[in-house]
Amino acid sequence: SLYEEVDEALELLDSAKRKAQRTKKSSQSVLIKNIKDLSDGEEDTESIKGSLSTCTCNLPSSTGSLASSNLSLAPPNEAQLSGKENPPIKVYSIATGVSVYPYMRELAERIGERLSDIKIHVYPVVNEFFGRNVTVTGLLTGSDLLRELKGKELGECLLLSRNMFKAGTQMLLDDLTTDDLSQELNVRIEIVDNSGQALIDALVQS
Repeated sequence: SLYEEVDEALELLDSAKRKAQRTKKSSQSVLIKNIKDLSDGEEDTESIKGSLSTCTCNLPSSTGSLASSNLSLAPPNEAQLSGKENPPIKVYSIATGVSVYPYMRELAERIGERLSDIKIHVYPVVNEFFGRNVTVTGLLTGSDLLRELKGKELGECLLLSRNMFKAGTQMLLDDLTTDDLSQELNVRIEIVDNSGQALIDALVQS
C-alpha cells in the first residue's frame, strides 16, 4: 500500500540522515580538537597553516585600498553539533479527488510527524468537468484545479498525481498544462508518480 511505501521511504531517509550526521560529528570533533590544541599551544604554528583555525585575509576598505583583518574560527555550538538547529519550514500542497482525500490527509499528517521541517496542505477537488459524482483523482481537470485552488495556501510547490495527465505529457484532460496552472496559481507544479518513494523524493528534493 501507499502507507507502507511511504514508511519504507522514510526509513531509508532516516538512515541516510543518521549516516550523514555521524560523518558530520566526526569531522567537527577533529576540528574542535585542532582548535583546542591551537589554543593550548600544543601544535606548532607551521603545521596548522592549512587549517581554518585562524586566517588573515585582505578586505577592501571604504577608500578602495586593502585593509588587513584577522578572522577567528569559533568551535561549533551545541545545537550545531547535535544537528538540532531548527530548519526553515517548507510548505507543500497536494490536490486530490474527493474520494481519496481522507486517506491523503492522513498520509500527509503521518509524513509531517516524521519530517518536522515539512508542512503539507491537502485539498479535495470537486469534479465539475465530468460531474460531482466523479470523485477519483485521475479524472480531475485543469479547470477543476484552478477553481478549487485559487486563493488557497499552496506553499512553494503543488504536487499533482501523474494519473491526472495525458500519457507522456504535462497536459490535463481539458488540455490545460502545468505551465497554465503554475501561471494562474502562482506556484511551482511538480508531477509525482504514484508511489511512496516518489512522494517522499518530491518533498525532500524540491
